[in-house]
Amino acid sequence: MQDSLDFLKEEPLQHQLRVFFNANPPVSQKLVFYLLSYTVPEAYRDLKPELQNEILAKLRNLIGIGGLVNRMRDPPNRAWLLVYGEVLERVLDDTVICSLVVGERDPQRLRLIDKLIFKGGTLGVINEIVDQDTKRESIYNSDSYSAFLSNGILQLCQNSTVPYKDISSFMMSTLGVTEWSYIQFFDVMFTQLTIDNLWSLLRMLRLFELKSVWQKLLWHYLPFRYFTVLDDANDKIVSLCRILESYGKNLSGILDVDFIERNLNNGSNTMAINKLVAYLIPSDMISSFITKLLRASGDKNALKSKPISLQALEIHLMIQLLIRSKNAYSTKSLLKNPVFLSFVSNRLESLSNNVKMIGIVFAEKLCELTGEDKIFKFDTVDEYGYLLDDSSYILPEQTNADADVAKDLSSCWKVLSAPQVIENEPDIDANIVDDTKQIQNLSLTELNDKELDSDMDPDNEDGDGDPSSVKPSKPLYIKDLLEYLTVDTSNKQAYDKRKLALTVGPTLIRQKAKFGNELALLADSLYTTFIALDNAFDDDQFYDWILQNLVAVIASHYTSSLHVCRLLLNGDYSLQQRVMILTSLTLAARELKGIQDDLVTKSYTKTLFPTNQLPPNVHRIFGIVDGLESQIQDELMLEASKDAQDQINGGVGKVLRMSSKLRKPSATTTTDIENSYRPPFIDIYYKVIVGRYFFFPLCNVWYESRGINIGIYSSILKSHFIKTLSLILHCSYPSSTDIHSMVREFLLIITSHIKQVGVDEIQLIESICTGVLIACEVCDENYLVTEFYNDLTIFHTWLSTIWELIIDNKVKSICAGVLLKITGLFEKHNRLIENQLNSMY
Repeated sequence: MQDSLDFLKEEPLQHQLRVFFNANPPVSQKLVFYLLSYTVPEAYRDLKPELQNEILAKLRNLIGIGGLVNRMRDPPNRAWLLVYGEVLERVLDDTVICSLVVGERDPQRLRLIDKLIFKGGTLGVINEIVDQDTKRESIYNSDSYSAFLSNGILQLCQNSTVPYKDISSFMMSTLGVTEWSYIQFFDVMFTQLTIDNLWSLLRMLRLFELKSVWQKLLWHYLPFRYFTVLDDANDKIVSLCRILESYGKNLSGILDVDFIERNLNNGSNTMAINKLVAYLIPSDMISSFITKLLRASGDKNALKSKPISLQALEIHLMIQLLIRSKNAYSTKSLLKNPVFLSFVSNRLESLSNNVKMIGIVFAEKLCELTGEDKIFKFDTVDEYGYLLDDSSYILPEQTNADADVAKDLSSCWKVLSAPQVIENEPDIDANIVDDTKQIQNLSLTELNDKELDSDMDPDNEDGDGDPSSVKPSKPLYIKDLLEYLTVDTSNKQAYDKRKLALTVGPTLIRQKAKFGNELALLADSLYTTFIALDNAFDDDQFYDWILQNLVAVIASHYTSSLHVCRLLLNGDYSLQQRVMILTSLTLAARELKGIQDDLVTKSYTKTLFPTNQLPPNVHRIFGIVDGLESQIQDELMLEASKDAQDQINGGVGKVLRMSSKLRKPSATTTTDIENSYRPPFIDIYYKVIVGRYFFFPLCNVWYESRGINIGIYSSILKSHFIKTLSLILHCSYPSSTDIHSMVREFLLIITSHIKQVGVDEIQLIESICTGVLIACEVCDENYLVTEFYNDLTIFHTWLSTIWELIIDNKVKSICAGVLLKITGLFEKHNRLIENQLNSMY
């Protein structure tokens, strides 16, 4: 045998290799060693397909795969590494998992298979090749590898010789390959044909493993797969409830109070999942569950540390449980329960209007369900009115009506597989205009004489009557604007129409905001159309025009910001499109505040090495917000910089003589006063809308998406996201009534994420520090230290740890300013406490 293997050293010809493999030599470590040392690196790519398949068959086992992985970790040269990677990818075919596991009973070998295949050992070495050679693409990226493992697990389940106990350990490893592996796994296992296999696997798990899988299924996979469109999903919820109940009685042992409460706070919940969970909880547990959740939701510390959006979700779940409960006596007794009274009183004592309003909403809904007179008798509750609306819940009569449809599981699966229907935009032809005179006034007064003359000049038209040679007229309605934007690019007038729409759009949109309801009806569609446009004609100013129009839509119809946040959360957009969405929200909020920003592209851009910068169009969009951030940084850092300089000089102040000519001249004339400040566009409402329609929806996007993860550009988008929140927070001062709640939400996001921030993520660190600096400026110092002491301490400790490791001088100076600012706040607060204590004696 040794002599026959030595034959592989001598560069045998292809017909000699065919004779060798026809003899069917047994797989051994020696054979694998010779194949990987000589045949594969030297001749594999030149062999005929049938000989390649013979080699692959000899390597499609634990010894062969382990040998390939070890060789790839320490290859002699780059060429051999690429050959090994190509062979490994072909070895990992659809049959390899069954061939490795079926018939294997040695626990040690099973653990080795688990580590090598299911825990991602092979994926890691494949990705190393791809990272080193960017021109080469692997068939096994993270998603496809998770799908490969999930299909392998299904094959093992269908093989009666493999114990479910062994497969369940492979399942847990598969779910841990990447953060999103559960999507591919449940796509394979959560189907009508495979659901029984999934339940059999889950029954083999220990309790903590079981809860981990149910967490991914309920709070991550189901919202992703079935509730991405905001429609009436009650039929899906009832069907899912019937399917999940087929797991058995042990479900009640999984969905305990602590488990559900913990997952309510993980930021990946929806109201639809609240409805589902409420109907999965056993009836005899509802009363105790509501009591425990009330106690946790009314805790004073929780009110300060828990995001507002998650507090609202807790209230929604408790109301859904009350609606489901058929025991009217226990529901009515809740009004006199000390836990309920403490819940309401603690919320009313909060300094946050949002926290108060959520407590009021729950109390009002509880009185409504029990038939008692309402306690507060509020006519409106602003943005939390949906918690009082019956359409936000599944009512008992709805579950009874859907029960007939969901009697058998096959009907439930049909409901889940039905396509989601998205309603078309309403026909607004009859609603756009009723008064012809008003239309004429609008179109004639807003355009200058020169534009009118050019439009009506007959010399602009060619005498041959060719329609393609006639310049398109300016759009007069939003519907015309949409028609111009969506014109087929093959149309001869496509360029002129699109350019005209993009240049006239900002003016037309602002005009329509003051007249009629056309913009209100089409604002969401208009924004979606703008953000989806591509630069088909390669125009240099295209992205500037797009951004100007996006800002115009939000500033003219601010409620569309909620739709914009949904697009950011659910839309499949590029980095550039996401950055434009965030930038448009920032600039629109500043415009509504009355701040004017220059959107003209800079005439000069410093040339950098191409691989060290983003594409020019993306970089230009970043520059707009970066300029605003730098301006605010300079303003906020000026005082801290002077204080630091004084400390370096020993605390000795300087006396400077200042000429009266250097003082800024005051606005003396009426014209000067008018030009010195532009009044807010809707200053009456700005104090309310900036939090409700800009800041808090963006915070909800962060929690719903569980942070931001778009791959290698995640750090860049996170930086821009934090920067957007910071700038909105800055322009909300001092008008907004929600400023304290906004600061609290911002600090919660920062402190929950800073542990994941690397020292090399300079942009993200700069955005975080600037945001915290803004928060310190817009909030009262005593209130800030008293209410957010723990958050500030966490941030101060983290920043002190990484400060010396930061290599960018600008960012390092900003970090130093923030540290000095927070230290000064702590010292001032301590002196205040000492003075109060001394005054007592």
